[in-house]
Amino acid sequence: MKSISVVAFAAAVLVSGGAFAADLQIPATPDKAMAMAVPSTWDGFYAGVNAGYGWNNRTGDWAFAGAPGSGATFNYNLAGGLIGAQAGFNYTLSDSLVVGVQVDADFANLTGSIPANDPGLNGGNGQVNWLASATAKLGYTTGNLLVYVDGGYAMANYQYKSYTACNVDQTNGGFAAGVGASYKFTKNISGDLNYQHIWLANTTSTCTAFGVIPLDVTTQGSLDVVKAGLNYHFD
Repeated sequence: MKSISVVAFAAAVLVSGGAFAADLQIPATPDKAMAMAVPSTWDGFYAGVNAGYGWNNRTGDWAFAGAPGSGATFNYNLAGGLIGAQAGFNYTLSDSLVVGVQVDADFANLTGSIPANDPGLNGGNGQVNWLASATAKLGYTTGNLLVYVDGGYAMANYQYKSYTACNVDQTNGGFAAGVGASYKFTKNISGDLNYQHIWLANTTSTCTAFGVIPLDVTTQGSLDVVKAGLNYHFD
């Protein structure tokens, strides 16, 4: 009789224990939770649009054609907005290291003027019309966030219309370097914020003042640009 009671008690414990275990939800281990998370990948091609603001310090000099040093120097600032597009490719070297390349082109409206009483070209209005660059990128990623440095070749188109009818249209090339950060909102959509400083080389053009006086005009300048962009990443 005693043995039957022991068996019945053991059976009751097993049944109640099984019901309790069925109701108990065992949390996932850290390894399983990490396996369930889908890591963000930056690999592949992307393209998008951007808008921003730029400022340019333009320096140079003019001289009578074939007579260097016979004129005067000038120095003035230009600033304004820009809008354009970009495309690039990223490749992940490791869990946290990303390399890439990007090309971009923007219409610009950076404007400025020289007073009419300034000896540098005797005054006039200048404008940066467009700029473009091709850069390489090195970045560090932590999931959806990518921070990077970039550098490469850049060029900008510059026009100057003087009050003496000496009009200049030049395209200056140079070196660009900058920093930026991108964030993936979804698998295919990311936002980007980038700053670049561009060193532009000397460029010389010939124009005619008052319709009869040939002048050599040499300009150079540094260009700073801040842009915000939105990209689509292709699978």
